[in-house]
Amino acid sequence: MKLKTGSSLEKESYLTYTTAQLKGRRLRMARALTGFSRQEFYEKIGIATSTIDTWDSGRVELTEKSAVRVCEALRKLGIYCTQEWLLNGSGTPPRLMDELEKSAFLPDAGWQSKMNLQKHEKQKKPINL
Repeated sequence: MKLKTGSSLEKESYLTYTTAQLKGRRLRMARALTGFSRQEFYEKIGIATSTIDTWDSGRVELTEKSAVRVCEALRKLGIYCTQEWLLNGSGTPPRLMDELEKSAFLPDAGWQSKMNLQKHEKQKKPINL
């Protein structure tokens, strides 16, 4: 943003963010993809609300260990997010996972789908011709 003064001099002013604040912004972006309210998100991933609030606000910097934990939790919710993006902003931004990715990252999800299919097939009634 440029601010003009009364003279011919111009001052340039830029917004600056700390590394912790940038990581917090990226965390909020990833969380927004879940579609859950803040409270629902906290309950689903099992990380204390106060901890995530400090990361969100940039008061405390998200560590590599914490980023791994957050990315694993997001994957369980169907959001693909890498630690590289969360920590550095580089690489692939977070996105919704497709069914193939869900089965790769969540082996139990594939197993549950097969069980639901088997259950559904058992409930089908034969057609008498």
